[in-house]
Amino acid sequence: MHRIWQTNQPEERGDDHVDLASGGVTLLVHRRDFTVALEPLEKNDFALLSLIAAGQRLVLACDHVLQSEPAFDAAVFLQRRVMDGTLVDFRVAGFR
Repeated sequence: MHRIWQTNQPEERGDDHVDLASGGVTLLVHRRDFTVALEPLEKNDFALLSLIAAGQRLVLACDHVLQSEPAFDAAVFLQRRVMDGTLVDFRVAGFR
């Protein structure tokens, strides 16, 4: 999907070949201002975002990802996703 999207952009001037046998990718589709962007995601970022989107509590979602990938840096993930506007609404239990 990502390569298909790239080759169909007006500014694309490179090779328009798409190898459908190359496999799939996980993408974060978002809008920044008035521009749509597709960002390839690492499997752990995708897993954590999927769990959060499904309503999983953050601590449980992080635990789930850390079980499969102990080196995953949840703090870096959270900082990046808050700063880029992917995560925009959250609350801390016990605070109002």
